[in-house]
Amino acid sequence: MALHAEALYRYDADGLMLCDNEPEGADAPRFYMHRTLAGNTWRFGHTLPETVRQRLATLCAAEPIADDLQSLPAQYDAIRAALAEDAPITGEYRGPAYAFERAPLPSPRAVLIDATTHDLLRLHFPYDSYPPEAGPAAVAVEDGAAVSCCFCSRLTPRAAHAGLETVEAYRRRGYAVAAVATWAAAVFASGRQPLYSTSWENHASQGVARHFGLRQYGEDWHIA
Repeated sequence: MALHAEALYRYDADGLMLCDNEPEGADAPRFYMHRTLAGNTWRFGHTLPETVRQRLATLCAAEPIADDLQSLPAQYDAIRAALAEDAPITGEYRGPAYAFERAPLPSPRAVLIDATTHDLLRLHFPYDSYPPEAGPAAVAVEDGAAVSCCFCSRLTPRAAHAGLETVEAYRRRGYAVAAVATWAAAVFASGRQPLYSTSWENHASQGVARHFGLRQYGEDWHIA
């Protein structure tokens, strides 16, 4: 659980969330909880007043361990109410979090992005994206162009979260699976743990997780 939360956000000296752990560093949500079948962890945004954080901490400590991670948290309404009293809720996200337990074989339909393959991005993806320091990125290729890209949306020395984008006309044709397989193999080779998460509404992305037999180890819940 600590590995997961560490990869998602950047924190101040008091452990409060400052921003996403991404190059652009978008503002962190005001509230984050990671639920697992073994226990829960939570983090608060640095903009929350201390009185609100204390109230939320009490509610979070009262949240029971779930036996169904897709069900609403028991303290769902109370936590939302505490946040809404501070400021209007502007966004909310819940979804499963997965881990690769072993490295998949790289797909022959995909390649890693490097100096020799970078031009494959030109047609469908931002050409200046995915520099080497951002971690491995892999693309599935059709007709000389990248049509699906799996990259490190968040990167730490210990873990990498998958980001996945597929050109709409090429979805549900196996390209995403090819890109993810090659990306995950490269992340394992770098000495990091590849992580994969999505929303409960994104059934196509959950299908990718099922294809690889990924272990769902938790649920993410973010409120802005």
